[in-house]
Amino acid sequence: MIGEDTMKERILIIGQRRSEHPFYPFWINKAYRVFLCAKGQEAWECFLRESPDLVMIDKSLEDMEISTLLTYIRHMSTVPVMITGETISTEEALKLLALGADLIYRDSLSIIEGLAHGIRLMSRWEGKNNNHVKSWNQRDLVIDFPCHEAWVKGRKINLTPIEFRLLEVLSGKEKVFTREELITLAFDMDYDGYDRTVDVHIKNLRGKIQLNYTYIVTVRGLGYRFDGKSD
Repeated sequence: MIGEDTMKERILIIGQRRSEHPFYPFWINKAYRVFLCAKGQEAWECFLRESPDLVMIDKSLEDMEISTLLTYIRHMSTVPVMITGETISTEEALKLLALGADLIYRDSLSIIEGLAHGIRLMSRWEGKNNNHVKSWNQRDLVIDFPCHEAWVKGRKINLTPIEFRLLEVLSGKEKVFTREELITLAFDMDYDGYDRTVDVHIKNLRGKIQLNYTYIVTVRGLGYRFDGKSD
């Protein structure tokens, strides 16, 4: 018989010690299994062993650069990754987003508030999409909405949760979306983190899907629109 704990969604919180979180016993006994790791090597071993559904990394991570750990994770998985830290610079934020981070918060985000944001991101990635269209196929791009998968020229591409959600929101619609609209629709929350997050995710998404065609067009001064018309 499968134990109840094996059915719980798993959240890996990195860069925080268990003793710093009085709510840890509350989390562990509720709907989620939460793993707390202060050091990078410990966190990587936990990631490989537990296959978490959500990863939260704090700037206080010891013994390993966040960018190194994030690179390891992205080589293995498209799991949602959220990064927090008041001292994260603009240069660092750009680098981490380019490496595949989904969300970056640089304000004084409490662990409970951060966990709530992360859980909403995780829920979005687990198939709770509102798109009634099952698939989209144009030029060399194919999108399978229920399965959260996309192919370019017959090759499956690895998209992070935010990248896929942006593609889902933009595709097949003859509309210009502002950055604010994309944050609300793609992030499914009032995101007040790093203000260039949308631009970096769009750049990453373009790099993955635009091999022969331009699908995402920048409308200067307004935002972005999808160009899926056949040539």
